[in-house]
This record gives sequence, structure tokens and C-alpha cells, in this order.
Amino acid sequence: MLDLLDESYFGASNFSVEFGDGNPRWLKVSFIPNGNFSFKIDGTGLGTAFYQSSAAPGVEFLRPDTHMERSFDDCARRIPDWIQRIKEEIIDSSPLNRELQLVRKQLEERIDYLGEKQDDYFTREEATQLAERLNEFSNKLTELCPTNDELKSVISNLKAKLEVLAAATESVNKGTWLRMAGSRILKAAKAVMGSKEGREFALEAAKKVLLDGPK
Repeated sequence: MLDLLDESYFGASNFSVEFGDGNPRWLKVSFIPNGNFSFKIDGTGLGTAFYQSSAAPGVEFLRPDTHMERSFDDCARRIPDWIQRIKEEIIDSSPLNRELQLVRKQLEERIDYLGEKQDDYFTREEATQLAERLNEFSNKLTELCPTNDELKSVISNLKAKLEVLAAATESVNKGTWLRMAGSRILKAAKAVMGSKEGREFALEAAKKVLLDGPK
């Protein structure tokens, strides 16, 4: 169990582990930074052939996930998914991600505001303006890319998608393009948020392309 936790994103030191005698608790793993996050394995009262796991946060964040299994090990196999949900919750609640989520919300509002104009196409001037901003974004990604080969590969892929976006300004209507751009640009923004310069650039670029572009 400790090896499983130690290999996780947070490491074993961020968890407390309590074993019981099965009456009814067999195991409780708690996430030390947040006492609301725990994984439990209990006996069911239906004999030793059945175990029940309870994990918070669950897939639906406000409610724990509960599952009946035929073995302790089958219950324990759900722990990595539980830890992944904790990771996602912590990352999503960070100030930086809250800002990106706000940009996403404002983009959705902008698309809704377009109404029937969602089906309109960008003028040549608008398309040129967007292409220039995307090109600036793409060039800056290269500058911010560290020597980490794995991140280089991610950014290279994102740059290719930005090129597709630039070309699509002349062939895709406004509503469709903004949805395409939102997904790709916000993903690119997250990729370079490891440094202060990257964070400032990412938020500015996302707003400039997605929110301040042609109306």
C-alpha cells in the first residue's frame, strides 16, 4: 500500500494509512492536506467474500464513489483513480486555473452574444488580424519552451494546431472557430504556466486572441 502511494503524484508522505479488523473498517487512507479526501474499504456484513470501497472526492465531486467488490485487492485498485481526482481538484482550484476557467467562461459568453452571427465568416481583415496574433503566440511558445524534451514535443504539437487555426479563419464560421480556438489556446496556455513569464504571457495571449479579437 505504501509503495502504491509513494509512486503516486503526491508521494506517501501526503497520506495517512489506518488498517482495521474489518468490523467494519479494513482500511482508511486520508489525504493529509485536506481531511475531506479519503478512501475507505469496509466489510459489508455479507460475509468475507464482499468488500465496499468509498472514495471522496468521487466522479461527481460532491458525492463519494461507492463500489462493491469481491476482494480487498479489487477495491484497492481504485486508489490510483481516487488520487488522480484529488490531483485534478487541486490543480483546477489553483489561482492560475481559476483565471483560465474565467477566460473560458467569458469566451462562452462571447459566443452566445454573437447569436445568429455565429454563422458569419471573418472578413479578410479580421482573418489577417487573428493570423498575426496566432503567429505571435506561436513564436512566444518557442521562446518559453525549456530544454525539457517532453515539453518541447507538447509545444511542437500545439504550434501545429495553431497553424491549423490560422488557416481556418478563412474557411470556418466565427462560432465554430472560436470553439476550436478556445480548446487549443487554453491547452497551450496551461503548457507554459511553469514559469512566471509563461503564466503572464499565457493569460495575456489567451485573452488577446479569444476575447479581444474581431467581434
